[in-house]
Amino acid sequence: MKRMHLQLLKKANCVLASLLMLLGFSCTDDEGEGPIICEYGTPYANFQIKGKVVDTNDHPIPNAQIRINQNDARIYPYGWLHTDTVRTDANGEFDWKKTDFPILKYRFITEDIDEEMNGGQFASDTTQVTFDSEELTGGEGWFSGSAYK
Repeated sequence: MKRMHLQLLKKANCVLASLLMLLGFSCTDDEGEGPIICEYGTPYANFQIKGKVVDTNDHPIPNAQIRINQNDARIYPYGWLHTDTVRTDANGEFDWKKTDFPILKYRFITEDIDEEMNGGQFASDTTQVTFDSEELTGGEGWFSGSAYK
């Protein structure tokens, strides 16, 4: 019984391998003018966002913390799990760069966490940054391009 089971398993493997081979040979483009170039991986894009954190009188806020969440629930349903953090410099400026799946929506949560320098006197603020797919330039293949704001 065990021997018959092994023979049946070997024959099933040969049949399945033959079917997969035939499917592989059938992968050609519509015009039949060349092979399909297979790319393995995932789409990605380069993003860069520069900004300045200021108070109501346009004075820069140094050492403010900015949390960046991917804000596209279709791709990251738990966006808070994918968070980057940057801090502002002495002039209140920050520069964030990321190579990521072309998400196109980011949420910037600015918080004054520096009790020594600012005294924790500033309230938190949230800013939504959205990229249009037309803003991605220089893409080819899986690389969707770069965008800057």
